[in-house]
Amino acid sequence: MQELVIQINELEERQRAAEESLRSYAGKLGRTIAHLEGMNPVAPALRDEYLMREENLNSAREEKSLVKELVEAQKQGKRELESLKEKRSTTTRELEQLRFRIGAIAFEQAQSENCAPEVKDILAPIVARYKRLKENSKEGSFFRTTTSKLLLAISNQDKDFLTAFKAVESAGKLELLYGERAGSLVNEYLQRLDRLSRIEEELTALGEDMGDADVYTEGHEKQIDKRLSDCARDEEESAVSYGIYLFENAVKWLSDDTDPGLVDIVSDMLKTQEILEEDTRQIQKKRTQIEIYNQMEKVRINDRAIEKLEAERERLLRQIEELRAENETIENRIRGLEEGEDS
Repeated sequence: MQELVIQINELEERQRAAEESLRSYAGKLGRTIAHLEGMNPVAPALRDEYLMREENLNSAREEKSLVKELVEAQKQGKRELESLKEKRSTTTRELEQLRFRIGAIAFEQAQSENCAPEVKDILAPIVARYKRLKENSKEGSFFRTTTSKLLLAISNQDKDFLTAFKAVESAGKLELLYGERAGSLVNEYLQRLDRLSRIEEELTALGEDMGDADVYTEGHEKQIDKRLSDCARDEEESAVSYGIYLFENAVKWLSDDTDPGLVDIVSDMLKTQEILEEDTRQIQKKRTQIEIYNQMEKVRINDRAIEKLEAERERLLRQIEELRAENETIENRIRGLEEGEDS
């Protein structure tokens, strides 16, 4: 009994594999003939249905490919964005250093005879304040000297240098700083400034592009994946349906000059169908054997029950006879008692 169940399971597994093979052959047959040229269309409605499903699938695949490219471009864009931000940060730090160095030169030149008058005038308030604090820290009243020393101590000269730079730059007089070192630093500063401007432009453009891409791809990947899955299923079912029809109506289109490859597919489908039919017969046969066994087992159970009931009936009949005999004895005793009273 258990062996029959195992055999049925094995046959059903082989049947499922054969059904998949038959579907695969049918899909291959349908796809091949749908694209076959020089042959009168067989079941044109089914053929056109398949070609439409195939076109939908190709369209979904193309869209999936484009979305994938866009996602990859986004990843690359994010990497470029981080790289540009790092370049911006580096360039900004370099500019700060250059502003400090150029401001120090400007501050120093503003106190020399060779300084351009325009620069000297621009920086005069800053230089005057610094000199005044320095002079007051050396002489004067205790309160004034102490206050000046304190102000001089807490006065950040780096800040004065940056203030000097901003003053000269905002006036557009950086080119008036003299000396090779000053000219070299100013040129380097202008180059860095131009580089920073280009980086900012690239960041803005890249951010806008990525923003547009984010809007498009947000949730779109799942949608296209579902569409691709649906289209693939529809294409598969349509190809299989067309292939099954072609197989069942092979006499309408098979001929002596039919491509051998198509003949082989039909032959494979015939063999697979025979396997399916034979497996179906074997499964039904074995299920019938199991059913016969089950019915026979019921008969055996009933026979055992009948045997038990028959044995019980014999016992009950014996009890009945014993009870009848006992009753007869009691009745005879009663009659004897009654006769004794009469005499």
